[in-house]
Amino acid sequence: MGIVAVLTLFAVFGAGTPVQEEPVIPPQEQSLGAIRGHVSVPDIGKPFDSVQAVLMPPEWALMWRGDAQRRLDAYSQTYKRAIAQDPGIFRDISRISYREATSYVLARMQGTLGERFREWVREVTPEGRFEYTGIPPGDYNVVVLARDGNRGMIWIENLSVTGSVPEILEVENRVQ
Repeated sequence: MGIVAVLTLFAVFGAGTPVQEEPVIPPQEQSLGAIRGHVSVPDIGKPFDSVQAVLMPPEWALMWRGDAQRRLDAYSQTYKRAIAQDPGIFRDISRISYREATSYVLARMQGTLGERFREWVREVTPEGRFEYTGIPPGDYNVVVLARDGNRGMIWIENLSVTGSVPEILEVENRVQ
């Protein structure tokens, strides 16, 4: 009888009620983001042959940063006397390093991805706008290439895509 009385007390005072468990939330798909960009392409008196934006995924953006830094270090070491005499030369060396790293990584990216490379390229509108959607979170580079015959200009910006809210990007960092 004593055990029955204890069990009855537990049941009456809630000790025997089931514990409410936290609801199990199924893993959700990774939140994809978007990039809405704008670049101000200078007026050269006629339209450029093409203006394109290329989105470098995180692994390629990391490769670009490493390659640009290696080039900058090597050129700075080679031209350290000239830089000491004229510090403005460092700006030129930086531009050359970034331009060469950009060309190198884009060529590697295109060679590795083949036809899939086109998925990362967007035409820039005459107003300078471009957009990417369905972008996984990560640290990216956006490279804008404007070509006019043999002449070209390159802009590059770093950005982090963090979620479903579109990242707004004003591309201003011209490297060539």
